[in-house]
Amino acid sequence: MSRLKRVAPATALAVVAVVGILLALLAADPPGVTLRSDLRGAAPVEFPKGQNCFGLPVLPSDTRLVRVQAPAGAKLPTSVQVAAQGMEPIGSAAGQRREPDRVEYRLARPTGGEYAVAQVCLNVAVGGATLLGEGERPAVTLLGDPHASWLSALPALAERAGFGRGTVLGRGALPLALLLLGAAWLLAIREMSGAGRSADRVGRGSVVRVGVVGALFCAAFALTTPAFQAPDEMVHLQYAELLADQQALPRTTENLGNATSPQAQAAINGMQTGRVAFSPDRRPPWSQTEDRAFEAQLKALPAGGAVDSFTNASSQPPAYYAVVAVAQKAAGGSILDRLLVGRLISALLFGIAAAGAVAFAREAVPRAGGLAIAGGLFVATLPIVGFIGGSINPDALVAAVSAWTLVILARILRQGATLRRGVALGLLLGLGLATKLIFAALLPAVAVAAVVVLARGVRGREIGTAVTSVLAAAVAMAVVAGPYLGWAVLSGRGIAFAPPGSGAAGPVLSMRETLVYTVELFAGQFGPIADRIPGSGPWDIWLAGLTGRMGWVDYGMPVRWVYAIGAFWGLLALLAVVGVARSARARRTVPIDAVVYAVAAGGLALMIARAGLYNRVAGATGFEQARYLFPVAAIGAAGVALGLRQLPRPVWRDWAAATVVVFGLVDGTAGFFLTVGRYFA
Repeated sequence: MSRLKRVAPATALAVVAVVGILLALLAADPPGVTLRSDLRGAAPVEFPKGQNCFGLPVLPSDTRLVRVQAPAGAKLPTSVQVAAQGMEPIGSAAGQRREPDRVEYRLARPTGGEYAVAQVCLNVAVGGATLLGEGERPAVTLLGDPHASWLSALPALAERAGFGRGTVLGRGALPLALLLLGAAWLLAIREMSGAGRSADRVGRGSVVRVGVVGALFCAAFALTTPAFQAPDEMVHLQYAELLADQQALPRTTENLGNATSPQAQAAINGMQTGRVAFSPDRRPPWSQTEDRAFEAQLKALPAGGAVDSFTNASSQPPAYYAVVAVAQKAAGGSILDRLLVGRLISALLFGIAAAGAVAFAREAVPRAGGLAIAGGLFVATLPIVGFIGGSINPDALVAAVSAWTLVILARILRQGATLRRGVALGLLLGLGLATKLIFAALLPAVAVAAVVVLARGVRGREIGTAVTSVLAAAVAMAVVAGPYLGWAVLSGRGIAFAPPGSGAAGPVLSMRETLVYTVELFAGQFGPIADRIPGSGPWDIWLAGLTGRMGWVDYGMPVRWVYAIGAFWGLLALLAVVGVARSARARRTVPIDAVVYAVAAGGLALMIARAGLYNRVAGATGFEQARYLFPVAAIGAAGVALGLRQLPRPVWRDWAAATVVVFGLVDGTAGFFLTVGRYFA
């Protein structure tokens, strides 16, 4: 009976959340779009009397409506007609203006199957017609009959999501992703049976299961996000392919153009990557005709053939790319199959990061117990974690290594330094430095921890153990990262990003400039601080980013949802601050471990700000993104556990922990369906 009582909060909230999601999917009115026009409809186009016909790349199945754009008050075509090879022409009734600039023509009947050669004809009366378009072509969108709900639209969405999935998944991508999402929900709710037990110990099994939840969430995104619609995914794949094909690193001192392998270029063209990225109103190809042509082209091209080309990933260390390269080499297949393998590697690494977040919260927060599970699941289900974790991106390995680095630091600070812990810490530090430059932001915190260990060794007359542990960490770090870093410096490759070829020095930034920009970036512009981020600020960059600004940062959660989550997170943060204050008052000093974690977060903030300011001074914008906070995600998990720990009654902690997790599951699921809608609806 006592176990049933512990399960009740999570189960009850989960049932309410699932019912709410199903009702929302049933009540929502998804569009019946079958083909979106390439045209923006930016300028008026005049059409003379008579029939004006325009070719289409394909006439999708079950087309019923033809939508055109027209200025308010303009003369319109009297009707439209669609025709295709092997199909009787189908006419329409007069157009109906649905919005100030949109007019819809309903065909006499659906078009039935898909046709590869087709056209749309505008029937224009005396006096002509004016539509919006480009050149001499109108902006045309074809639609099917509207679906009754998102649930009834799932078969069509699954078919669209199956395009460009390689030989492994095909049309099963979306159904499999939904199964993984459901499994993540069930496993998370099972773990919440103990999330409110502050006196219980969180075992290794719980740590692993939370990691599995994180990996499942990321894998669901990996199966559905179209190829190369995640930030810089193409250049990360290119780096890994170069390692796999030529066992060489990309150059960083010579601009060789933006060349790619033959299959990669075919995939970019076939998926219309450049047209879809940064354009929320555009979609990847959906038709079977285009899908078959694309697959035939890939089969005709040889695998491999990676080309050395300078990109914004070229200067990064190779550890993550080496892991992906080995897995892709073993898996083989087309570029799309290798892309999926790399994405699943990232999903696994983010699962390891989620497990590390639980382990860190367990170590860092005294008597957190099961509340650490809530903190770990909070991290595992963030929409931005799912989206980036479902793409090829070195942030995956950085997040995993950073989380477990913080775990070892917490154990050293709480339980004392040993040779084994020193070696483990050094190996993780070396791996982090060999993965991505941003990991170096944690080194100041590690240095502070080393000073604490040595000081405690002097006071406790165990200086030998302390020195041995610190030296072991330094040696292990040098063994792992030293070869690459030394070679990078001696060969002229360098260990920091710089423009290729010119050899010119970048902008010189003072520490004062960096500190001021850091304040603006994380606290907002106020008083005498110059506004270097016009039109943007902390809420827009960090809060909206963490709650789910996805794709090429071109779509995200509704503003009201962002503010609701912000208020919820703000309350948790306030409770965590109360927890730190109580600990300081009880000890009559600031907890040294809290200082170490604050230095870690501060070091990361300074590095992000300095890189962002460097880019802005150099003329580039948009560097700052929420994913750069992943190295301290585990500290966020500990903050959740610490905040929940401040609630006075166990039953309150039960319900609050359940609320955190179910809220996170709903948020992550909403981000998933938002992604499906962005690309396939």
